[in-house]
Amino acid sequence: MMIFADNLIPRDVLSSSIRSIMYGAGFICPRCLVLTDQSCLKKFDYCKIILISFYLEVTASIVMLLLGQQYYYCLALYLTIIMVIVQASVSLFILPLADMVDANLLKFNQQSPFPSVFFGINAVFT
Repeated sequence: MMIFADNLIPRDVLSSSIRSIMYGAGFICPRCLVLTDQSCLKKFDYCKIILISFYLEVTASIVMLLLGQQYYYCLALYLTIIMVIVQASVSLFILPLADMVDANLLKFNQQSPFPSVFFGINAVFT
């Protein structure tokens, strides 16, 4: 996001302190969002939350496309929101993996090397 923000938003429009807040929010807010939305995870399924986050990303992208690049503050807000949504939804991807490991354990009724291999491959790719 920092590369996009530096190339799309001129330096004289956003001060360095606002840029720092924007970059910091992109790293801190996803963790806070995941920690505070535990009630949403209990109420809705994590798959629905991931799907809703993708819909939010597409909607925000279409709105930003229609607005154009000349609204620099909207662009900065858009980049920050997209970074927060993406990182928060990616942190939920471990939950389907855990469900697959639990289903494997119930199906074969024994421990298998599947969980360690599966989580190891996931760690390599992420």
